[in-house]
Amino acid sequence: MTKTISAMVWAAGLGMALAGCSANGGAADAEGTEAADSSADEGPHGAYLTDETGEFTQEIGEAAAANVNDRLASKHAEGGPDIHILITGSTNGEDSDAAAETARAGTDADALIYIAVDDQEVAVVGENINQREGDGAANAITTAFDNGNFENGMLNGITATEMHMDE
Repeated sequence: MTKTISAMVWAAGLGMALAGCSANGGAADAEGTEAADSSADEGPHGAYLTDETGEFTQEIGEAAAANVNDRLASKHAEGGPDIHILITGSTNGEDSDAAAETARAGTDADALIYIAVDDQEVAVVGENINQREGDGAANAITTAFDNGNFENGMLNGITATEMHMDE
């Protein structure tokens, strides 16, 4: 369920972190400062998109980040799966699938799209998502990322994840 993103994209300076189902707002970065939390209207549930690095939100803009968050929130509100995106700096040496499962375990999310910016990896884990399906969803994300289309990459990954969860 892990997909490595092209070095070209990372060289462009895009740093991403995954969003979990956390109501604690922004997370502290390595310097101890609070990073951007790109959730729109969180409500009692918490953010669907959490950008611990702040780089994704900076790259695509607040409106586009809010669009991704709103897409996740509206699908969940309509009875769809509870999918979250966590953009983080690094897995700290842990396998990205394992890091994604650990991050998801601390939430009530049905699925988690996990992006480790420094490691240049994407993992998709969740209920009813096997290795092949997770890899397919991660590929939908990285293909768009490799072409510099970050918002569509996230939206493609959400759609692919939803498809596997509906089966």
